Order: sequence, then C-alpha cells, then structure tokens
Amino acid sequence: MGELLSRVFSAPVAAVMLATVPDPGWYTDPTDPERLRYWKGSGWTSLVRPRPAAAFGSALGSTDLADTLALERELDDVEPRPVARTTNHLSTAGFCVGVLALVAAPAVFGPIGIVLAVVGRIRHERLAEAAIFLVVIAMAIGTIIGTVTDLA
Repeated sequence: MGELLSRVFSAPVAAVMLATVPDPGWYTDPTDPERLRYWKGSGWTSLVRPRPAAAFGSALGSTDLADTLALERELDDVEPRPVARTTNHLSTAGFCVGVLALVAAPAVFGPIGIVLAVVGRIRHERLAEAAIFLVVIAMAIGTIIGTVTDLA
C-alpha cells in the first residue's frame, strides 16, 4: 500500500497536500514513474522527459537547451500565483464582528465584518471566503430576527 501511495502521490502532490508548495522543477510523473514531468510551482505542465539512467554525472534537474526553451515559452504565459497567508487575523475579526451582527445591530456590525473579511481576501488569507459568507448569512439572520422581534 505504501508503494502505491508513493507512486500516486509524487513529491509535489504530497507537498501540496501538506500545505507547502514545492519549488518548480522536474519530478516523477504521477501517471508514469518512468518519466519526469515539470512542476511549475502551481501545477503540472505538459512537458515530460524520460527518467535519466543512474549513471555518473547525470542529475535529475539537468535539462538540455530544447527543454529549457520550451519551458520558458510555456512559463511566459503563466500568471504568478499569490501565496496564501498562514495568518487569518482579518478574516477571524470579520467573523467575530459578524457574530455580533447576528445578535445586535446587524446594520452596523454586518458591513464592518464584511469589510474586514474582504480586506482579508485581498491579503490572500485562507479563511477569507468563509468569513465573507458567514458574515453575510449572520447579517441576514440578524436582520430577520430583529424584524420579527420588532413586530412582536
């Protein structure tokens, strides 16, 4: 079972699953262990090459000129991916203010929570989308509860 998992989850995929992004480079192709596939830092490319023989002087990262030129052409069209922050301070603050919007003054605390969560999204915080969603839901439920309470 361990050998099967090591074939299925090659170095870059296993690293992504552990919330780290591996450096761009040539890694074992997850679909064929006899080949190498280029990992561009955010995903696999279509560039493949045979796995080099374990001979003196051969290196896994070595490339010939044709591979290097093809790689440069492919990577020129790739947008750099923003790195997600490991802290979620603004998203957490937005969520907490959203909870206040649920129990008191949704018209005041709701927009503040949304602004905090949106700024967290701009800063690439991992929990920002969840915080925005939860603040909007809390604001809506708080408004409904407030309206029903006022009518009663």
